[in-house]
Amino acid sequence: MATIAATAAPSMRTWASRGSDAAFATGACISLAAVAAANGGYFPTSWGWAALAFAWATLIALVAGRSHVLSLEGAVFLLATLGFAGWTFASALWSWDTGKSIQEGERALVYASAVAALLLLLRGRRALLLGSVLAAITGICSYSLATRLFPERIGRFDATAGYRLFTPVGYWNSLGLFAVIGCLLALGFVARGRAVWTRAVAGAALVVLAPTIFFTFSRGSWLALGIALVFLLALDPRRLQTTVALAFAAPAPAVAVLLASRAHALTTIDTPLRAAVHDGHRLALAILLLALVAAVLGAGFGVAQRHYLPRRGVRLAYGAALAAAVLVAVGLISVHWGSPPTLAQKVWHGFASPPRATGADLNQRLFQFSSNGRLELWRSAIREYHTSPLVGTGAGTFELWWDEHRAQAEQVVDAHSLYAETLGELGVVGLAVLALMLLAPLAGAWRARHSPLVPFAAAGFVAWAVHAGADWDWEIAAVTLAGLACAVAVVQPEASRLRLGVPLRAAGGSVTVAVAAFAVVAIVGNRALAQAGTSLAAGDRHAAEAQAKRAARWMPWSGEPLVLVGEIEATSGRRRLGLATLRRAVAKEPHDFIAWYALAGAETGRARRRAAARVVRLNPLSDEATEMRQLLAHRP
Repeated sequence: MATIAATAAPSMRTWASRGSDAAFATGACISLAAVAAANGGYFPTSWGWAALAFAWATLIALVAGRSHVLSLEGAVFLLATLGFAGWTFASALWSWDTGKSIQEGERALVYASAVAALLLLLRGRRALLLGSVLAAITGICSYSLATRLFPERIGRFDATAGYRLFTPVGYWNSLGLFAVIGCLLALGFVARGRAVWTRAVAGAALVVLAPTIFFTFSRGSWLALGIALVFLLALDPRRLQTTVALAFAAPAPAVAVLLASRAHALTTIDTPLRAAVHDGHRLALAILLLALVAAVLGAGFGVAQRHYLPRRGVRLAYGAALAAAVLVAVGLISVHWGSPPTLAQKVWHGFASPPRATGADLNQRLFQFSSNGRLELWRSAIREYHTSPLVGTGAGTFELWWDEHRAQAEQVVDAHSLYAETLGELGVVGLAVLALMLLAPLAGAWRARHSPLVPFAAAGFVAWAVHAGADWDWEIAAVTLAGLACAVAVVQPEASRLRLGVPLRAAGGSVTVAVAAFAVVAIVGNRALAQAGTSLAAGDRHAAEAQAKRAARWMPWSGEPLVLVGEIEATSGRRRLGLATLRRAVAKEPHDFIAWYALAGAETGRARRRAAARVVRLNPLSDEATEMRQLLAHRP
């Protein structure tokens, strides 16, 4: 009996370990895919659920886990992520708009709780985490690509998106970055996958991900991919093996992109549905066949690598050939476009220039360097920084600053740069904490660069960090979560370790419970506010008022639900009550021109003129300001 028990115990432990691994992989994959499917996690209604799920996982890890080990880089990364969320919340104390700052804190909590959960649950399952992220990205991109290939079934034309792929993430550039991170991880599994089938599946995934990037027509995504590949080859000690893997993995997705670019009906705005269906179905068949080819090439590379190890002389010759190819390419570029300084000048000129008209052919968009007005947004964020260099004007306030100081009528919410916006909204302190959060994974990548998948995970994180510097990826939670998951895989405990004792676990558990409680409050409040807007749009003012009042009770820091309640009260025969509510709203959010505009509509006499003047000052180029100028032009 003792012998049987001794034999069964390891078997039970093995099954328990496999079950734990399966639960971890499934949870990570479903969590990322669910956030991506919910408009990329852009809207507040998705943040509370995500933060609650990650906080619950963190609490389970702290309570049920026997031991918790963090590397030095992992500890710094976790503390920096928590610190950034904490500083975001703290900025509500001096913010121009307390409600917006706390709302930004809600999103930051999603990232902090996700990092905490992944770090505590990882326990050597780096490949499982990266495989789960790749599976989620591939699944989302498969659906997104299907909307273009099968437009008669699940596709639709969106005039705002201009026929650029964005479903379900909600923003074409961020969807492109999402697919870029997937490409880098897929390349990692082709190059370093343990099983032949893993390499085959990863190779096939590339054939889905590359056309997805193409159909977003996102220049920044291709640029981020290029920079990440250069970083990968610089970091990876086995760079020659990686280039061979790239030679096996790249042809099939490259052909898929080429075929996609030549599908006229899929790259031209306002194409007739019949033509789009014809080209879409043909391209779908080609992608399916190319995926099979890519799977064979990926598996073939794995088999060849196991049975053939090139001698040192062959490796040196191959490296010399690659270096020569790079030098020749640089020479050809210099001959065709000029010397590096001349080329840099041309690129900068194109970046600073307004975009050229490309007509209906979206292929032409990929070959221009215009920043699409980003330079002015970045300059505006820097001017915002100069008003309060140390702590900024408060998280989420760039929109208010832009409305008040913009020189053009374009309405924007974000500065299209995580770093410029952080500098303006959270000051030098906020940017320093963010820099620490970014540098910790890079330090971890250098320390663990010999680990098979680390260079590829680090490249995925670098792609996100580069792209976030020129777009609003921070606001698309799914994309940022994918980048942070890559960072967690990089800072996984390796050599230097810090053990979490009982006091630290207890403190962490207390913080996690507080986060979960706040997440529940955010879920109820944001859901009520969203339902209020839906009810008002449907004409049900009674239900809208009830839900808005509920939102105001659950989110007492926000003036947004009060504006909605006040407008309904003021236009329903309860003017005095509505005025009192709207005055409370502008007291909470004195820089929100919408609140002042609503108050101007309810006030009379001098009070109305004062509110109208405030609207003009806070957003002088808006349609509301034009209306208020007309009001002010008429003497009472």
